[in-house]
Amino acid sequence: MLQDIWDSLPAGIVFETTRLSRLHNVDLSRVTEGRLKPLTSLNNKEGLKYILNALAIETTAAPKLMDERVADVLDWEADSHTKGDGTCLDCTFDSRRISGSVTFAGVLSMENLPVVGKAGDSTANTGSGIRLLPPRLSESCLFTRTGGSHRFFRLKIADRQRFRTKADQERLWAFCCKPIVLLGRVFLPFIEKNDTVWYYLTGFDRLGQWAEKQNEVVRGLYGMGKTIKSVEDLVQWWIPFTENKDQLLSKLITRLHLGISDTKPGLFIQDITVPDDITHDGVVFSDGSGLISQPAAQAHQEKLFSHIKIPLSAYQIRISTAKGVVQVPPSNLARSTGEGRKSTSWLSLSKSMVKSRRRKEQLLNDGPELLGQIPILQAAHFVVCINREASIRHPANLSKQLIPILCEQGVNVRVIGALQRRDITRIITSLLLPHGDNQLEFAKSIQTEAKLIYRAQMEEFGGSLHPVHVRSKSNADQWGLEDIVPAAEDDGSNIIYANSNLCDHQKLYLAVITGFNIRSSHYFLRIWEKLVKQSVMKGSADFRIQVDGSCYAMIVPDFTGELPEGFISFAPPKIISDAQNNEVDFKSGDVLVGRHPALLPTDIRKVKLANIPFLRQRPGIIFFSTQGKRPLAEILSGGDYDGDEVILIWDQSLVVPFKNADLSLANKIKEVDQSFEKDETTVEMFMEQLERTDHASRQQFLQQRLLSSLRVPRLHGLYNKYLLKAIDKYGLGSWHARSLAQKCNMLLDAPKTSHRLLDSVKVADDKMYNILPDPRWKTKSDAFKLKREVEETGRISSNYKNPLSKLSAEGAKFFENQFSLLSGERETRRVQDKEQHMKLQRPYLQAKSRAESSEAIRKELEAIETTVQEAHKQYTALFQKDTKPKSFNERQMRLYELNRYFILNPSQEECPFFWCISGDDLQKVKASYAYVWDTRSDEAGSKGGFAWQVAALPLLGLLAKVPIQISYPTLARLTPHNSFTSEKSS
Repeated sequence: MLQDIWDSLPAGIVFETTRLSRLHNVDLSRVTEGRLKPLTSLNNKEGLKYILNALAIETTAAPKLMDERVADVLDWEADSHTKGDGTCLDCTFDSRRISGSVTFAGVLSMENLPVVGKAGDSTANTGSGIRLLPPRLSESCLFTRTGGSHRFFRLKIADRQRFRTKADQERLWAFCCKPIVLLGRVFLPFIEKNDTVWYYLTGFDRLGQWAEKQNEVVRGLYGMGKTIKSVEDLVQWWIPFTENKDQLLSKLITRLHLGISDTKPGLFIQDITVPDDITHDGVVFSDGSGLISQPAAQAHQEKLFSHIKIPLSAYQIRISTAKGVVQVPPSNLARSTGEGRKSTSWLSLSKSMVKSRRRKEQLLNDGPELLGQIPILQAAHFVVCINREASIRHPANLSKQLIPILCEQGVNVRVIGALQRRDITRIITSLLLPHGDNQLEFAKSIQTEAKLIYRAQMEEFGGSLHPVHVRSKSNADQWGLEDIVPAAEDDGSNIIYANSNLCDHQKLYLAVITGFNIRSSHYFLRIWEKLVKQSVMKGSADFRIQVDGSCYAMIVPDFTGELPEGFISFAPPKIISDAQNNEVDFKSGDVLVGRHPALLPTDIRKVKLANIPFLRQRPGIIFFSTQGKRPLAEILSGGDYDGDEVILIWDQSLVVPFKNADLSLANKIKEVDQSFEKDETTVEMFMEQLERTDHASRQQFLQQRLLSSLRVPRLHGLYNKYLLKAIDKYGLGSWHARSLAQKCNMLLDAPKTSHRLLDSVKVADDKMYNILPDPRWKTKSDAFKLKREVEETGRISSNYKNPLSKLSAEGAKFFENQFSLLSGERETRRVQDKEQHMKLQRPYLQAKSRAESSEAIRKELEAIETTVQEAHKQYTALFQKDTKPKSFNERQMRLYELNRYFILNPSQEECPFFWCISGDDLQKVKASYAYVWDTRSDEAGSKGGFAWQVAALPLLGLLAKVPIQISYPTLARLTPHNSFTSEKSS
């Protein structure tokens, strides 16, 4: 039996063994014990070096393995949990902030959903239909920090939006309700959030024989699994049923989301009070907000946000089952709120922040002690988890939701059109091809408009986007090209996939910072033109129009009570200037505030700025008044103060003509409430049902209820489509538009609430709104995104008065006029660069010279030439009518395989001479010949850029005098700096 070996392996090696065996159809039952036994004495990092050999998988055929940095974190976690020293919580000032940061995940496509039995079947899911992904680093959450990354498996539902019927959802629910078994480790279904199902590892922890021997512990006597063996144990540890009997079960389920929310590990704070909220006539004016002491706020800033030099005013936090925003109290409150405290680090959480109850004696006493104070499973309830700090984003953008409201309430569409034209001009100007020394600014513009920082940070598992590889380095470290993209010596075979993982805009960016002359290449000029067009068209197609006189900021209530009704207070963290370069003081005058989703005329309001000095001492947040009959946050799309952001607009061309809509338009329409049914099951009622369930079925019954959100069809997108049609047909303030807007808001929250749309209402709405024509702007927007021409059919609205349709038409016309000026200069933009051309040809020409005096080298060079020409043949087939891919995904897969073919051929046996010099030299010669082949008829190369598709990285490497260096400011992984150096810029 091999189960003893599986139980003795580290968590990462178990997962990779399962994943690799499925990818390569390895029958693990036929692998000899002798091949696997050595893995049991190794940690995760060492095991990576042996795993392919143990499974008899050829190295050249192997997919990307778990990164060594991931293995390092898993080994650190294994040591922490087997020691039981509490470091896993990362709650000390000098903690490493890596605990719980490894994601074990898989992807499930509903299109390929296997046929399974009923949800109540006891049979386990073997993982059929699930594509396992390499473990990766990501943001951690409290549950993974407390129990370890290995205790949770995440299943991403890739295409749920496409399958809306109840039958589809029932099939998905039945599949996900079954346990998943990976080499004997049973993961029980736990909770669903944002189309990702979380599973919890049942039973004891198994972190590897090497860790258990190293810390002299026995399996079963360490880790979270010693005490919390099942999903019911996990739920009861987090939210005791007996203390929350009166809560709706649907609400209790959302409280579990707090433990799996991505957060940064803050500090351990026990001095917590829970005062009453600010209320007037039973209405809460401080919903979701509390206070944090200045020393505690400063300590968190020094630990997590040391790069921010201005003191932070507020944080969005989670602590146990409490959530919301805590602000540093203004100076006139600081003394009174701190009196009588046990320590200088304290929290004051309003009652609205606390989402469940627990008696102190219910905290688990099992487990080792944390820093000699409190057991880990108790301490986890007192660790402040930071979602994000309060900061502003300036300038902000208008949107297709905000613009119709502005126009409905008095702003002339021509005013917004002027802002749109200004934005188009700004983008075109920033992306003009560089001359002389402005390469750096050009690179920054590419980074901004192509959202390269976002791409670098985005690592959502299951998505189609393969993120740019980024190392973890300190702010002062410099970044070379090998730090941005995978390198062979770093990640094994990752270089195989690097070119296929890079999008066109990333290649353009890298070309600029290496000093490549963009004007000399048809391919890069085409990418540049494409970027300009896409960047500008977002204004007319998606209406993301930048407004210099605006920003986004977090809102908080005024606990001092000094702000009158209809007033707000705001002070920016740094000086903001207007168009005349005068400082905006934000001390008086009218401004607009709005919040997404902005679907009703009341979701933008004109308010006044107040000059209250002690509120202005807390920059970067917007204080809302706690006076009046109705909280301003609630008026704005039903918001509160638990982390909501609003757009603040002080551009007077928008503020002056705006008139506030009648607040009655925000009142809930009676028919909307009647369109939904509500699950009134309380926790007490559920406990009674649970007690009546036999012991064998108890866990299954609980898990089925916890995953009940999977049974709810996702209809928000459909109703948003109906809303856009109704606004175009009947107007924003019409009964139809307001009714659909309120339904959209309820459907958006449906996965977290007990409201379910009645089938009869959906049928009636389908009949009424599906027949309406699409707005003209929506048709053009979709056509632009799908890269096709607009077809004038009867399904397109004839309403030209819709402000979005006007902006779409006029913005596109203005851009085309501006863009034609650029395109008309194409020939003057195209320049030859002989020096660059020779550099890229040199490795091949040198190899060709050597081949003239050596028959062996000549044969090797012929093998290289054959490989390149065959790769070119495969690349050409991607664009031929009879052989081109039928879908984007198929095209990406064939590009991926093309890059794989290019990098692996010719083999080491075919080219011993070039391999003896270095494998890197072989790649340079091959890349150089690809460039020679691509430019054989035109020095500017082909428009498709064959050489850059298969060999962008080695070609750019040929141009660099030294490794390209880029500074690394926090949250700007791809921001270039003056320190970058290449021959072209030196």
